[in-house]
Amino acid sequence: MLAILVDYLKGLEGLDKHREIADRIIRQLHERNFILCLYGAETYGFVHRTFLEFFCAAEFVDRFEKKRELSIQDLCNQVLAIHWQDPTWHEVLRLIAGRLSEKFVAEMIRYLMNISIDRQAHRDDLQRLKRSGIENILFAAELLNEVHNRLPIIDTANDLLETIKAFSQESLHINSAIALANAVNTVWQNDNAVSDWMKLVPIGLIDFDAPDELKSEKGVDYQKLRDLLRSAEWEAADKETNRVMCEVAGRQKERWLNKESIDTFPCADLQTIDRLWVKYSGGKFGFSIQKQIWLSVGGNPEASYDIYKIFCDRVGWYEPVKENFLMSSLVYSQQNSFSFQGNFLIVEFFEVFVWEIISLLSRRDL
Repeated sequence: MLAILVDYLKGLEGLDKHREIADRIIRQLHERNFILCLYGAETYGFVHRTFLEFFCAAEFVDRFEKKRELSIQDLCNQVLAIHWQDPTWHEVLRLIAGRLSEKFVAEMIRYLMNISIDRQAHRDDLQRLKRSGIENILFAAELLNEVHNRLPIIDTANDLLETIKAFSQESLHINSAIALANAVNTVWQNDNAVSDWMKLVPIGLIDFDAPDELKSEKGVDYQKLRDLLRSAEWEAADKETNRVMCEVAGRQKERWLNKESIDTFPCADLQTIDRLWVKYSGGKFGFSIQKQIWLSVGGNPEASYDIYKIFCDRVGWYEPVKENFLMSSLVYSQQNSFSFQGNFLIVEFFEVFVWEIISLLSRRDL
């Protein structure tokens, strides 16, 4: 780190005492700004993941555009091919796409679209295609969303949209349907040609005639919750959701869930509650909807406080002007309750801290 800074400072006119200045910069970043972390032997690293992602992406772009050490084929075969399935690399790949010319991003998108996946190996017991079978298409949409001017690659964008539409005709797991709908809503939200088709998504991908599976590992009765959701009584259903979840967790007296009860909440009950909300809200509300939003804003177990705020703002749980996280009672009275996508709340649960729900959204069985 010191040698890098000294070499950089030597290239600036009018500066001397390069090592002394470099020492002061490192001390400032390490001891005052807490940006650098000392690993030992004058070796430093960035504390914040955002810096690591930015500089990693910048290095690849520099090797591609300036040093000419990488071709677009190298970026696809040696970087994208290896890391596209790793969520921890997604932001790096998005940053790379955001800095490249449109034609190169188009090649990255084409590469993802052409990945051969055995879709049959990614189906559930009911032969519905799971999200894992369309991850390459979903990530291709994320890269397209980084392109500011799509006109030069309009053919690629249209082909990707048609691919997504084709998948929507299959028998999809609910999480796959939601993910495809969110991709279209995010990437083509201002496209009038897509708006009519979007009216059917994800509602058109949900089988409303299928019988409800009210499974519970704790013998909890979900009929009342189902009936409230059927009649679109969202606030009452929200309160009932809180009640049944506390019953499942054995916390009726406390009337709220702590992190331990969230982490151990039975899979069958969690999925029953989520599927009821998703089904009867037409894909607008539910834990899995919130999870997609959380992931779409860069949510991960190491997410910064700013990511939490962005997520809460997206689902109507945060007032940016007042910098205030909202409890559900405030949302009901001030925010035209349930007007935000993903905004169904667990009333008493949110009397604690709003970001506790991230533990729930991070579960793999959701």
